[in-house]
Amino acid sequence: QRIWPAAQVLSRHLERHPSMMRGRAVLEIGAGAALPSVVAALLGARVVLTEQPTLVDLLERNIAANFAADDGLLPPSAAVLSWEHQSEAAKVLPPGRAAFDVILCADCVFEPLYGTSWKPLSATIDALSDANTVVLLAVERRPSAAAPDGVGLFLDALAGYGFDAALVGGDHPVRLYRIQRRA
Repeated sequence: QRIWPAAQVLSRHLERHPSMMRGRAVLEIGAGAALPSVVAALLGARVVLTEQPTLVDLLERNIAANFAADDGLLPPSAAVLSWEHQSEAAKVLPPGRAAFDVILCADCVFEPLYGTSWKPLSATIDALSDANTVVLLAVERRPSAAAPDGVGLFLDALAGYGFDAALVGGDHPVRLYRIQRRA
């Protein structure tokens, strides 16, 4: 499994801001190889990694490879999360929680490859967030006139749900956004 540049940028951001992770309930959407989730868990977060059903086995192998039973760390848990079924999104919430403290998303938006999956992704983020949730989105910007990357449309969709996005870093062409509900 390849570690994409967006996951690397997001992971470095978490390492620079460890207090943002310590003791927090964290969700990684579309985790892939799960580098940001592993970093978040090592920094003390309670992490749920999500992916498509065919990739959950990969997530579980990555968890087993990075967390020993006796290392004293709380390993992440892996779960299936379909962006198309927001009504099922609550199944990934930790017991007693109505939202996550932090949602991580690395390279989940690229319209030429994923189509308009950013539409249900934005609804899923809305369903798993509250006024205190911080969404960290790392995305490699690859727009062209012939095939827009969809990132702008995704950020507009989140704005429609009441979120504001601020560019907080990155490493060209990767951009890192901090997204929160408007006050």
